[in-house]
Amino acid sequence: MIFELTASYTNGTKPKRCYAKCFAKYHNRRGRYIACITQAYVNVSIKDLRAGIAWYDRAQDTAQRIHPNALIGAGVLAALSPRTDWTHNKLYAERVCQYALNGSEYPPACSTFSRLDKAWRIAHLENPTAQQILAVLNGPKTCRFFRNITGDERAVTIDVWSKRIATGGRDDSAPKPGHDYDSLEQAYQIAAGRLGISPRDLQAALWCHVRGNSE
Repeated sequence: MIFELTASYTNGTKPKRCYAKCFAKYHNRRGRYIACITQAYVNVSIKDLRAGIAWYDRAQDTAQRIHPNALIGAGVLAALSPRTDWTHNKLYAERVCQYALNGSEYPPACSTFSRLDKAWRIAHLENPTAQQILAVLNGPKTCRFFRNITGDERAVTIDVWSKRIATGGRDDSAPKPGHDYDSLEQAYQIAAGRLGISPRDLQAALWCHVRGNSE
């Protein structure tokens, strides 16, 4: 099973300069990431594997439940997802969608202003395309999360848990946009190809395993 490696889903203009040393550093790290991901997968139970494979399908069901337009539901979920557990992520996203559908002026505070503002803008789009929603999200993690919820199995949502797995527990920091995020995503994609599972489901299965639950 071979998956094409992805670059960035953000809209930002790429710098013209080529940061060769920076690229080489993260390229070399990618091999270590792949080894750690592969080793972690060995310890995943059947229960966690099944939970991971089903995770994004259930997230898609949530998107369809909280808004008549599933793309908008997925976009709102993605916008409010950073640093938020899944239980509260669903609760906040449903609240934003309901306030938008009811014609309210603005929802109550449930996240940072930037995240809430993006969610609110997405909730007010009329029959948007995926690209329009991605343009509002415009972040590596949130764009991948949106794509995963809407069925893209190649993209990989990298949060602090996924980075911790890829670094063998040595790094608890959030992935940085650019080479850091891209090298982590590519490591998951390569490992997934070797293990015979989609990159999206590999990340979700490992996420369920290390957290001990699917929420």
